[in-house]
Amino acid sequence: MMVKKSYILILIILFSSCVNKTEVYKKLEIWENVLKAVEEENIDYLLKISSDSLQCLECNNGENWVKKEVFFKNNLDQMKLGDNKKYSYFEENISDVNSEFKERIRITYKKKYKGNKYDIIYTILQNNNSLKFQGVFSIP
Repeated sequence: MMVKKSYILILIILFSSCVNKTEVYKKLEIWENVLKAVEEENIDYLLKISSDSLQCLECNNGENWVKKEVFFKNNLDQMKLGDNKKYSYFEENISDVNSEFKERIRITYKKKYKGNKYDIIYTILQNNNSLKFQGVFSIP
């Protein structure tokens, strides 16, 4: 009988620990620096870290790429919407690609509009302390 009570107690403890588990949210420092520059409207910094043309499917009448100056002129306010919202990110090793950068990072925001869910994904390339902003796309 004592053994059954022990098993029940252990199950209760395990179940309660799962129920009370909080989601761990980890911010990405280099993305936080980009968000800070967006909030401060530090266009010089944003232009410096960006590729000449940025991916943006909805920026240029359906064209996939737009000049970085045009992107920040027309989309800075939209990027501010990401500030102080939770995001996830995925880091991918690209050292086998012929590039000066060794890592591709995709920053994803989950959004909902008129009942439809979609993801907004920003892309950054990184190598040591240097980075290159590549643009943004969305997935329905």
